Amino acid sequence: MKKLDFKRNVNVERHENDEWTEIMQHSLFEGFEKKELFMLCLALGYKMKMPKDLKTKYGAVNIASINDKQKYLLTSFGFDEIGDEALSKISTIRSSAAKYAKGGFQILKKILTEYTDDIVTANELYSRIMDLSKK
Repeated sequence: MKKLDFKRNVNVERHENDEWTEIMQHSLFEGFEKKELFMLCLALGYKMKMPKDLKTKYGAVNIASINDKQKYLLTSFGFDEIGDEALSKISTIRSSAAKYAKGGFQILKKILTEYTDDIVTANELYSRIMDLSKK
């Protein structure tokens, strides 16, 4: 298989970059790297059908740090989003992934802001996400 060229970085909103770092300090995400939080936010934003445009891009996740399985996850997202041409549209996959990750990040921020004392386990976070998806 031809090597997938995702270029150098996956973007987040420039003014939210510090907030990404802050959320990683939450006990739920202890030991997470930004790439893992990005993938979580991508999945959450995609599941909730909540892409958000990035006004100012910041290359926060270095592609070199993403392993092959994570690249395949991005690519499979691309096939679902773009169709059979996904492998020839890697820059579109990166752009869409950034939009869905921003949407997922906004959901995650809202949940952690509203339930700061209640959420201490991944199951509680999942429960809040499921509650939100019913609205």
